[in-house]
Amino acid sequence: MVKRGGLIQVLGLYEDEPLPLDSSKIQGKRILGGMIDVEVETVIEAGEKAMAHLRAGVVATEEMITHRMPFTEAAAAFDLLYNRLGETMAVTLVWDDDES
Repeated sequence: MVKRGGLIQVLGLYEDEPLPLDSSKIQGKRILGGMIDVEVETVIEAGEKAMAHLRAGVVATEEMITHRMPFTEAAAAFDLLYNRLGETMAVTLVWDDDES
């Protein structure tokens, strides 16, 4: 569910298998895929190390968040991230438990 001109980000491993994409549904859209050429165990270890750094406060995440917006303004948040790069570093969407 991406509008024309939108971005589809493909995350995952598709080894020795074709990636099933319906061309009628992806025309007029950008597709971004990525691959890390390392063993899965290495990726898991890196993820665990990153989470340990986050828990220990080694990474200053609060300083990286330049905007906090209600989840209802997600479109504006993505606009900041993709079209106005000089204005933001990270946007956090906020859900208020009372509104659900």
